Amino acid sequence: MKQKAWNWLAVNSQEREFWSTPSGNVFEFILRLKQSGKSKVYDLGCGLGRHLFLLIESGFEVHGSDFSLDAVKEVNEELEKLECPNRVKHESMTEISEQDDSYDAVIAYNVIYHSYLADMLKTFRNIHRILKSGGYLLITFQAKTSPIYNKDDEVEPGTIVKKYEPEAGIPHHLVDREETISMFSDFHILDLKYVEHEYDGMRHKGCHFVVTAVKR
Repeated sequence: MKQKAWNWLAVNSQEREFWSTPSGNVFEFILRLKQSGKSKVYDLGCGLGRHLFLLIESGFEVHGSDFSLDAVKEVNEELEKLECPNRVKHESMTEISEQDDSYDAVIAYNVIYHSYLADMLKTFRNIHRILKSGGYLLITFQAKTSPIYNKDDEVEPGTIVKKYEPEAGIPHHLVDREETISMFSDFHILDLKYVEHEYDGMRHKGCHFVVTAVKR
């Protein structure tokens, strides 16, 4: 199915500030990686690089990708200044080109649910493929409790398509707790959180499952 990138040109300065600020969950993940002696991390769907830059500053070897050419260009320009050139590829999340068993950890934060179910599952399998045995994963899924979910708007079970920028035309596949857990048969789940996040002056709300897991 045809994929569509975020339109970062439609994101205002306030929204850019939000999408440039690392999540607290990633700080916790970094602490876990350091305690476990992990060093090489892949940031899937890195966007403007909010977690990628934090990981580099924290001493990790980091590579990543995003489907937005604008985001990839902007992040790589900043990486040049840090003398870490060409760390981010323009690439579909369903076609990750990294080698098998090549990363100690993967972050896929607010990423893989921007797709139809078949593509989301394909992306999840690719994440598993590039992780080493014992590698860590931090990943989020959008919950069906989210206000954006309306069964009348479904294009397939659990999937709606956004109508407004910066995500116009981008599918979102939403899950419940049982669906989330079912995807981790090849992982050991360390932590599963359900998070409700109000933003934009409390006019909008996002509902997500945040999962930390280890590849068996």
